[in-house]
Amino acid sequence: MSLLAAQETQLTIQNSSKRTKNIFKIERIKMSITLADTFYLKALDLYPFELDQVIEALNYAISYDNDHAGAHCLLGKLNLYQLGK
Repeated sequence: MSLLAAQETQLTIQNSSKRTKNIFKIERIKMSITLADTFYLKALDLYPFELDQVIEALNYAISYDNDHAGAHCLLGKLNLYQLGK
């Protein structure tokens, strides 16, 4: 995966004397998705139908990013509602 470069856009307006001034700049940053996010979204898509694949995808997501809150939350939800019966 390649990281996308940040793009800068300048917004201008004209004042009463018809001079164009740079009022402010907005930096638009295109964010890339990490491998942990990819596996988390895969697990979220498969939940609750393919539980074995959900567990595998969540394990991969957590192995790539140990602090991924969404993966930990879905794993807790899976343990509580599906495996806790």
